Amino acid sequence: MTASFATDNASLIKTALLEATSLALESDLSILILDSAGNASNVLTNESPLTVRVTITDRDGNSIDIDDALIELSSDIGKISPANGQALTDDGVAEFTPAVRRDCRCRCCYRSLQYGAGHR
Repeated sequence: MTASFATDNASLIKTALLEATSLALESDLSILILDSAGNASNVLTNESPLTVRVTITDRDGNSIDIDDALIELSSDIGKISPANGQALTDDGVAEFTPAVRRDCRCRCCYRSLQYGAGHR
């Protein structure tokens, strides 16, 4: 779920994740977003590249060592590399690199391109 607020001076976006899983499933996905220093971050700017690490886990959150599983990632606020939004796992982990979309003119992206401000 996403809530947003915008004025001429600021744009705010807050997202809460709602998850529905089946009790029959034995695995799950974990998503970790890191800045270039390896710290958890959720601020995307032209100056601060991020890495999105998606890990296949068991129900307890432990990584499952699976190679070559196809993971897909999409974003509404940026473009994803690899460009097709797909990556294969290595030891259960797939990595992606999001970037600000230069063709997007929503308030958040436009300000980020003009002033280097990130999505918040």
